[in-house]
Formats: sequence, structure tokens, C-alpha cells
Amino acid sequence: MLIIACFFIFALFASGVYLILQRNLLEVLIGIALLSQCTNMVVLVSSGWEPTTKPPVVSVETQKVENGIGTYQKIAVIDPDEYADPLPQALVLTAIVIGFALISFLIVLVSRALDETGTLELAEFDAEEDLQS
Repeated sequence: MLIIACFFIFALFASGVYLILQRNLLEVLIGIALLSQCTNMVVLVSSGWEPTTKPPVVSVETQKVENGIGTYQKIAVIDPDEYADPLPQALVLTAIVIGFALISFLIVLVSRALDETGTLELAEFDAEEDLQS
């Protein structure tokens, strides 16, 4: 399963880089969005999550133990290998929010460029700049 995920991530990464190298601003925008999601998938895959791990919600189990002096509560030992690590999930959630803000800003930027120049082709931006000077 990990091999399939790695090939899928590679395909997304390659598609994102290909789109970023294009001369159309809309394709560059889609490429940046693909790279953002690809990075999130890399973090999740590298976190070591497996379908057999439990969610990172741990209930503390206690038991009363009597010794010669009195009774006390003993906390059960929790095996950390049974539970998924919550840190990569939190990092990905934060990255999704930041990526959404970045994509929203770029959409407004591309929209403004389209309104000002009438085109999304980068080669035509240079031609219009040469005409104005």
C-alpha cells in the first residue's frame, strides 16, 4: 500500500512541477495547488500511519491497588505503538489552511492580472510592457 501511495504522490508532484513551468497563469495556479496537496500527502505517508493503529484518543484506565500502608490508584501503561501520532495530522491541518489562504490570494492576483491585461499568457505580459515603455 505504501508503494502505491508513493507512486501516486510522485505523479502529483510531477504534474504540479509540469504545470508550474507552463506559460499560462491559470496552469501555474493549478500546479501550486497540486504541489500543496502533494506536500500534505508526503507528511501523512511519512508519519507511519497504518490501518491497524488506533485514533490518538487515549482513555486513562486506573485500578485500585492495596499495599500494607493503604490504597492508591495505579494508572495503566499505554503502548504508544498502538496509537497514531497526532502531530503529523495537526501539521497537515495547518498546512491545508495556509494552502487555502495562498490559493485564495493567487486566485485574486490572477483575476486582477486578467482584468488589467486581458490575457493570462506570460509571454504577452512582456510584449505589453515593451509597448508601454
